[in-house]
Amino acid sequence: MNPPYLYGPLAKHFTVDHLNISQLSTASYLGKFINPEATAYPETLWLDVRDAAKAHVLALHSPLQSEPGVGRKRLLFAALEDLNFETALDILATERPALKDRLIQHRPVPATQANITFDQDRIQAVLGMKSSDFTPLKKTLLDNVDALVSLEKKWISEGAKAEDLPKY
Repeated sequence: MNPPYLYGPLAKHFTVDHLNISQLSTASYLGKFINPEATAYPETLWLDVRDAAKAHVLALHSPLQSEPGVGRKRLLFAALEDLNFETALDILATERPALKDRLIQHRPVPATQANITFDQDRIQAVLGMKSSDFTPLKKTLLDNVDALVSLEKKWISEGAKAEDLPKY
């Protein structure tokens, strides 16, 4: 499996060194939504980290490649919803009004990549994951941003000043 950008909450006991967002990998990319000075990037393919983990576990128990009708088990897939910046901003403005003053001000350049479709029947045949099993953008976005805000609060409790917090 080759998942795209992974977003979502941080693992329960995951630790991040004080003010070190480089340890957050792609989860920090969604932090751009809560940095008014950030420069947005075009829409990208993404997958909730929980869905990627589930897919990897399911792959361990999937039918053998040698079984009839299975064939090669290499899968390329992503979330079923595009990461549309206007939609994401609407979600954050509506669901997290306390972040209103922190929302990104620079709108992205429209994406030039062609939409990619994934063979959902193949994903279901190999992994058993149906379309309804994928985490919706709203949940992924909110869980990811909530994790970043929680991490910022932790750093402040450890003595960091608001102006010292990383700029995503």
